[in-house]
Amino acid sequence: MHRPEAAVWFYEMNRRDQYPISWTDDELRQAFVDDFGLNRFVAQIMETPRNSDNYDEMNIMLALIRHYEQNLGFYKVKVYAPPTDTASARTLLKSLRATAGRMRFPSTQYNALNVTDIPAYANPQNMVLLIEPEYLASLDVDGLSAVFQLDKADVPYRIIQVPSLGIPGAVALLVSTDWYQVRDTLYGTTQFYNPQTLSNTLYLNHWGIYGVSPFTPCALFTTGEGTSIKVVTQNVTGFTLTPDTGTVKAGDLVQLTPKLTATVEPTGTAIQVAPDAATYEVSAKHAASGDDAHGAAFDLNVNTFVDDQARLHVQRDGLVAGDVITVTGTATYVNPNGATTEHSATTEHSATTEHSATCTFTVK
Repeated sequence: MHRPEAAVWFYEMNRRDQYPISWTDDELRQAFVDDFGLNRFVAQIMETPRNSDNYDEMNIMLALIRHYEQNLGFYKVKVYAPPTDTASARTLLKSLRATAGRMRFPSTQYNALNVTDIPAYANPQNMVLLIEPEYLASLDVDGLSAVFQLDKADVPYRIIQVPSLGIPGAVALLVSTDWYQVRDTLYGTTQFYNPQTLSNTLYLNHWGIYGVSPFTPCALFTTGEGTSIKVVTQNVTGFTLTPDTGTVKAGDLVQLTPKLTATVEPTGTAIQVAPDAATYEVSAKHAASGDDAHGAAFDLNVNTFVDDQARLHVQRDGLVAGDVITVTGTATYVNPNGATTEHSATTEHSATTEHSATCTFTVK
């Protein structure tokens, strides 16, 4: 079976809040001259538990930001100063757009668990920026107000203002819409009338599961130190081409083994040296002797070639005993961080991206 890669993170119900509120109609009626004023005041009283619930939920959401930083740790993007003027506001805008652009590509860089086999990504329309009002005001006034092409500089995702991110040096937090994992298990009101006290009591009950996902991309913009990513480098030292046998006959099929030799830094990583692949050139010459026709190069026909599985196919005619077939393999490795120079397996090696190896076969 071809099962998909998956990772699991468990949550538990961690909120059970109740908000009671009581009032007495007869007492309130004495304070108002008409029923309209009384009804409006009662409606405001009944809204109080809902306001308290919303306020507590906001604080829970903000506490989850600190919880994530303390227990898992955000990917941090360094900004040298919070936005207070044109220069700092535009610097932050550049960092926001660049980070959001990189989050569009599958990567484990922007989530806490770094699950190697499950890279995550998020499109700008699925991102949310959490930012304090003072910093957002600077982005709007200092960073965007003087921009002629506003669509080129604007923040292309939803913005939510928060009173504080609760992390020293934090300026803004960019998360995906799936970062918060919030589910209500119970939400409702219950009201009853007490004839003994002539009072009404309303109870708002809110139970739920509150958490954050360690798998989805997120980035914290901070004046503190940014996250340093160790880059794995492969330093190629050579290339070899090894045949199963050194002698062939007409019609033979010989397996070749191309091998790229290199060191990987930092040591101890799970990255393997790759690719063990090559392009091939095949040539031939007659066996050397006193005859002018011998020892000279000659053309092979189309039936002598190396296929995509590194197997040498030898033609069935046109060869005589003692002829030599030479296969030259050139590694397909390309150095992404340096100049490309030719590198031979029989010479001293430098940091190159093209490597060659040669093997010869004698026809029986």
